[in-house]
Amino acid sequence: MPFQIIRNDIVKVKADAIVNTANPLPTYAGAVDRSIYLAAGAEDLLKERRKIGPIPVGEAAWTPAFKLPAKYIIHTVGPAWTDGRHGEAEAVRSCYRNSLRIASELKCKSIAFPLIATGAYGFPKDLALEAATSVIYQFLLQNEMLVYLIIYDQSSLDYSSRLFTDVKEYIDANYIEAQEEQAMQAASEGDVTISGTVFHTALERGLLTQETADRISAHRRRLSARLDDLKNEKSSTEKRNDAASLEKMLERDSRSFGDILAEMIKERGLKNSEVYKSANVTKQTFSNILKSHNPPRRETVAAFAIGMKLTVPEAEKLYEAAGYAMTLNNKFDVYVRYFLSTGQYNIVSDNIVLDENEMPLLGAKS
Repeated sequence: MPFQIIRNDIVKVKADAIVNTANPLPTYAGAVDRSIYLAAGAEDLLKERRKIGPIPVGEAAWTPAFKLPAKYIIHTVGPAWTDGRHGEAEAVRSCYRNSLRIASELKCKSIAFPLIATGAYGFPKDLALEAATSVIYQFLLQNEMLVYLIIYDQSSLDYSSRLFTDVKEYIDANYIEAQEEQAMQAASEGDVTISGTVFHTALERGLLTQETADRISAHRRRLSARLDDLKNEKSSTEKRNDAASLEKMLERDSRSFGDILAEMIKERGLKNSEVYKSANVTKQTFSNILKSHNPPRRETVAAFAIGMKLTVPEAEKLYEAAGYAMTLNNKFDVYVRYFLSTGQYNIVSDNIVLDENEMPLLGAKS
């Protein structure tokens, strides 16, 4: 996918270009800057860096990468944080824009960024992340390049929920509630497969009469005795349901997911390039999806929904076209619902939130 999050040391990342949060003068200091110089070969790199001279804040320049597993090092100077009222945000955006511009001029196919200026310069990580995602997202809408955001450890992303202040509340209010409601409903309907905890919770909450509780208990005892027999049996009702399901399947829309996706794109007056770039999908993968009769992965379908800025009902239809159901019982889908319902269509930012919460990322795997 065009945007990826990697937890690694940036000096170990294989990319055409890696970005160094550089000292404005031709020397090196600590943190990322120092590690890059030492890994590349400090003497050789300093010699090239001195040819460039001072680099103003927000600007960027490049050198060869020497011993690093990259072709180029793009050196950019981030702003020192004062109070946010001295142009710091625009300066750090300029760092990303100028680095990406240079990578394009060098015809790089991939570039790896750290979170610029968040070390010794003290730029708040949440604001740095907002700057990075906004610039990278806009760049990828216009350009073909693989962009990595390198995160050294999990704690580096722990602040990302500030981008979406109510995402956790939304998840709690929908996914967890849906799980509880489903279990309680199953209990109240006498579902003998519910767990003992759900059964007793439903009883304590007054959702079950004693008569219903006794009936469920009796059912559970009978189920235990008959379980082995039931494993290999199908009732006549189940067989009829199977036949009905088969008929329904045969009556389904015979068009492929690619056909339906292409139709939705046309209906909205969108360009193919707009859609696959917004969906964090490569041009080749997008082309294959349109031609194939096999539906893509769930994460790719969700990415198209966000890339086309669908409503939740429209996204549900797109899911159905791929053979999935968009439910509140699937936590990944609840995040997607949140992004769609709140207009969070920046897939770079969305993926950072998903990654922090150990969810699959939106888009197609390369």
